[in-house]
Amino acid sequence: MLLRLTTLLGLFSAGIAFADAQVLEVDAAQNRVAIKRTYETQGWKPGEAVCLNRGTARIGCGRALMATGDRLWIGMGDKARYLAKGNVVTITRPERGISSVAAATSGTTTRRSENLNNFDAGIGGQMSFIYFNPELHFNVRLGEKFSMGLEGIYSKFRNNATEVSMTGGFLNFSYYHTNQAFRGWVFQFGPGYYSLNLKYRTVEESLGMFAMRGQVYWRGTAKAAFNMDFGFGVGAQWVFDKPSSLIVYDFRGFLPFANFFVGYQF
Repeated sequence: MLLRLTTLLGLFSAGIAFADAQVLEVDAAQNRVAIKRTYETQGWKPGEAVCLNRGTARIGCGRALMATGDRLWIGMGDKARYLAKGNVVTITRPERGISSVAAATSGTTTRRSENLNNFDAGIGGQMSFIYFNPELHFNVRLGEKFSMGLEGIYSKFRNNATEVSMTGGFLNFSYYHTNQAFRGWVFQFGPGYYSLNLKYRTVEESLGMFAMRGQVYWRGTAKAAFNMDFGFGVGAQWVFDKPSSLIVYDFRGFLPFANFFVGYQF
């Protein structure tokens, strides 16, 4: 007890914040642990360095990843296996003068990239008052809160008496507002292009039309073993009309929609 008190006094005198916390969950597959968020542990923000200690022994250092509910997730690399649910640990900031590079070479993990997936692929559907189309998407993370991706669309439906066959694609830019890439509330926009084949009785026509689309959606945190999650949202697009069309159709102008999808992060 005296040795522990001496250690904590030493940390305090060195200007290193510390607090005791309980381990709520160990995610060995993702090399991360969740500790209980308290008033003392709320000072750690995503991206900041964190060291975990048991008594006077240091377990390792990593980085705070995200705070959800009563949990603060910390990426610990291979040191996560030394912790178990229910453990009480002391969390501290690294000593002054110790860089993340030095921490990494000492066998601890501080790189957030080990806990953030770089790619996302999925399948889903988009529905409006006049159409439903399946869609495939693929996104690449561009930093912590941004991604860019491609989306392919195919649909075949009947609009009044007109048969419509449609293929298309969008270049999407996404901003992840409440969390990191591929999770939480997302704002997405981007340009697209549709290729339509219209058929009314014996008359057929092919059209190419540009579009702009924006949407807001929510998606899960991919905690499952296979890194799969789901999402849903709402949005609208503006499809630029082709005035030379020979056939009357409604797939043009302002079109609101809802969508859903299942995604896989890797």
